[in-house]
Amino acid sequence: MADFTLGPGASEPLKAFVKAIEPYGIKGGEGSALRKTGFSKADTNGSGMASLAEVENFISFALQESTNDEEETEDLFKLFRKSYIVSFNLAKALGKSSGKVLKGAKTATADDYISFPEFRMFCVYCTMCAAMFDVFTMVDGGSVGVSEDDDSRISLDEFLGGWQSLGGLGFQALQGINSDEAATDLFHTVDTNDGGFILFKEWAEYIKKQEIKAKTHIGTLLSGNLKVTKIGSSKLSARSSSTPRGGKTSASERSTST
Repeated sequence: MADFTLGPGASEPLKAFVKAIEPYGIKGGEGSALRKTGFSKADTNGSGMASLAEVENFISFALQESTNDEEETEDLFKLFRKSYIVSFNLAKALGKSSGKVLKGAKTATADDYISFPEFRMFCVYCTMCAAMFDVFTMVDGGSVGVSEDDDSRISLDEFLGGWQSLGGLGFQALQGINSDEAATDLFHTVDTNDGGFILFKEWAEYIKKQEIKAKTHIGTLLSGNLKVTKIGSSKLSARSSSTPRGGKTSASERSTST
């Protein structure tokens, strides 16, 4: 069973993206086998860690496997690319390493990468953050996807013209807006730097905080408050699994649940 379910307002591109990525985030033997294959597409040097650029290789691979169409793969990859860094940062924050600078690096530590135990949640976060971006683009420019009218930021006029679509993506944080006045108040709340525009970073952070505040299942996952699992030594020994604290994982899942 997937950790995140799309709302009825999901666009067709989002459905195609989630269809490709979601199986890698499913618990159990089949999902675990997929994750091993998927992570190998990112961790090509076998270091046990993957950078943002490397996990993008996995996303491209998963999209191609699902669509079997190079043009559609490229379109979907580019469409949701702005959401990947949010997913990556959420996943790599699940645990902490010793902070030791990696061999051959100037300042990078293991905390600048994601490991295999974090990879399951990276895949889950990919679907969530893509959904956040999907509704963002619906409002930005006033249409699904990215068009010539989109500038990767939402003005108040755009927000007032598109707030009616916010409740259909499955986020509690975007429910209950019922007037232009309420939408205006929300706009100024999300626009934390008072720049007159909502950026996707602000959008994702607002949804995250509100889901956590509402104590939804999505909020629990976004909070990173997940059950710790120990895997071997080094960075892997302090990483988090995808089970909320108080939940249970099977013995076979403990080493691969993220």
